[in-house]
Amino acid sequence: MAATPSIEDRLQSCLLGLAIGDALGMPFEGLPSWVVGPVLDEIQGFHESSHRGLGAGQWTDDTQMTLCLARSLVRRGQAEPEDIAREYLGWFQSGDVRGIGATTRSAMARLEAGAGWHESGTEGKYAAGNGAAMRAAPLGLLYHEDLEGLRKACALDAEITHKNADAVAGSRAVAFLVARLVAGVVPGKELLEETIQFVSGSRVSDNLQRSLELLGRDANPPQASEALGVGAYVVETVAWSAFCFFHATDDFPRAVMAAVRGGGDTDTAGAITGAVSGARVGIAGIPAAWKKGVEGQEAIAALAQELYEVTVRRRG
Repeated sequence: MAATPSIEDRLQSCLLGLAIGDALGMPFEGLPSWVVGPVLDEIQGFHESSHRGLGAGQWTDDTQMTLCLARSLVRRGQAEPEDIAREYLGWFQSGDVRGIGATTRSAMARLEAGAGWHESGTEGKYAAGNGAAMRAAPLGLLYHEDLEGLRKACALDAEITHKNADAVAGSRAVAFLVARLVAGVVPGKELLEETIQFVSGSRVSDNLQRSLELLGRDANPPQASEALGVGAYVVETVAWSAFCFFHATDDFPRAVMAAVRGGGDTDTAGAITGAVSGARVGIAGIPAAWKKGVEGQEAIAALAQELYEVTVRRRG
């Protein structure tokens, strides 16, 4: 990187990077890597999805829920699950719901029926999806100087939809990485080890450890995707996204395209990798054509600025 990005810059590039990664992965969700790769080689950018009814540069529920969470954080100045749940429900009832998962859909139906945020989430092993991890980046941004506050906030947000220990751990891992990168920590083995320790005792931690080992052996992305998994199971998504980032810490296009090229849950892997990489490289590190072509870039930038102003107020 030519210059060290400011915290203000990193907040904007994190949210924008998430939306870009989501939009790049959007057309390929559920496809195997051998199908995705040749298309990416030809397109080198955004692509429409006729079966999803979305145009090139549009994003999915990953970004929609992330922006809902960010708006609540801006409004309340902290993670208040009742307000976050209202924001999610408003999105759900708007009718513009793009690719919502079954666990989140069930939680929204319970909220709509009058359940409180603390009773809306789905419990059990089938709630170990990546729906909380995919939207966790704003928590890392707001709480980047308060890691214990971050730990609690991730659990509160996840509980609205995913009452599962691994879902919470996945959210914490993503938010922790974002927080440390926004604070200016240089990515390397030590940061990944810190992340593993932050979510220790979870299956997420175990698979992140495999990522660390693969990076230590200079494994390539195809080898890592095979070893870690690329599905919607949060244990797979977080470890795979982390590998893609640490494999190319200062190269946003390389990191995000690796995440999408792996196939599987491409929009979420792209979103998480894009958020983490964006928090590292800053706005200058994201290709101009992607910044210009992604849906809602001006609104995302404005929301990021508001979130930055809230972090400044929290700092006192």
